Amino acid sequence: MFGGIIPTIAGDLIFDVTLIDVKCGSNIKIDRFFLNQLLSYYFLNLLDTSKDKKEINKIGIYFARVDILWVHNLNDFHTIDELHQFSQNLLNL
Repeated sequence: MFGGIIPTIAGDLIFDVTLIDVKCGSNIKIDRFFLNQLLSYYFLNLLDTSKDKKEINKIGIYFARVDILWVHNLNDFHTIDELHQFSQNLLNL
């Protein structure tokens, strides 16, 4: 759970500084829906004000059926500062 903002939402796994979503289907394609899902979890984590807040610098998708882990640095999307600013803009909507 991400700071009680939305109690029913949680990423599958945070390992070190990587937020990982586990997919069990046979499709190993990384699509926009999966990326949007992970980025949404990341933004919720940025807005977390609890003492349990985690540092996340990477996102990943683990395809369990085929034992493939895809990991991507968040800096490859935008700078961490830009991502923090975007999360604050979301909060002000």
